[in-house]
Amino acid sequence: MSTWVASYPRSGNTYVRAFLASYFMDYPLNINALGQYGYGEHDERVWALATGWPNGLRSFEFDWRHRDDYFSILFTSPRRGSINPVKTHTANVQLYGYDAFHFRAHDRIIHIVRHPCDVAVSLAAYTGISIDAAIDQLTLDYACTPPDKNTRWEYRDSWVNHTISWLEESRATVLLVRFDDLCANPAEQFQRIFEFLGVDIDADRFENTLRQTTFQALRDQEMASGFDENIGLSSFFRVGRPNQWRDILSSGQALRLTDGIDPVMQYLDFDLP
Repeated sequence: MSTWVASYPRSGNTYVRAFLASYFMDYPLNINALGQYGYGEHDERVWALATGWPNGLRSFEFDWRHRDDYFSILFTSPRRGSINPVKTHTANVQLYGYDAFHFRAHDRIIHIVRHPCDVAVSLAAYTGISIDAAIDQLTLDYACTPPDKNTRWEYRDSWVNHTISWLEESRATVLLVRFDDLCANPAEQFQRIFEFLGVDIDADRFENTLRQTTFQALRDQEMASGFDENIGLSSFFRVGRPNQWRDILSSGQALRLTDGIDPVMQYLDFDLP
């Protein structure tokens, strides 16, 4: 069984992975050791093995056609926990006749969704762009981020298309987790996640993990020792609070983000502007 943690960026993916890593560690959580307890999509050494070509000589289409090869090699690299999730921000779509993922029936997918208005606020602060520029990214169909020294291409699509692509997954079992609910009642939501993954919960370890992975605890650790996964312009663990958008976005900005996507917003029980 493979475990996947899928989300649009700035939606709580790392928070969930930190909790899983902390629970299975035998020592206090180190946020800079998360890579030892899971996998990612941007390991250049694996991409070079999967494609036979070095970085700089491969196109987006070439990499996309080798995604299954990439994950097949990636999973041969041992990790330390009994649950080693794969982090992904890629939309669950087919391009060039190739699926982004080749799920199997026994795979488990944790799909984390955050209100798009809050995603825009977080993305703007993290990347140092304006709110309007962040809204442009979230509403751009076929959006794909270019590679840099830390990552390969990341095909995200628009927020709504990305979200629908995971809501409609039927090859493997998907657990929908709302970021708002994670913040409001983390104990309840992580119990849901562990039950979904078939993990027998040790009460003492679970309570200790809750204490180690409060947003403030994660933020304090980043402030003290940095965070290897932070490639933005602000702290990675910035605020971690739902409904920030109500105090920051104008009504016009909020409507730009949610125009025409009422059915998805209602399905997710997200407030409409």
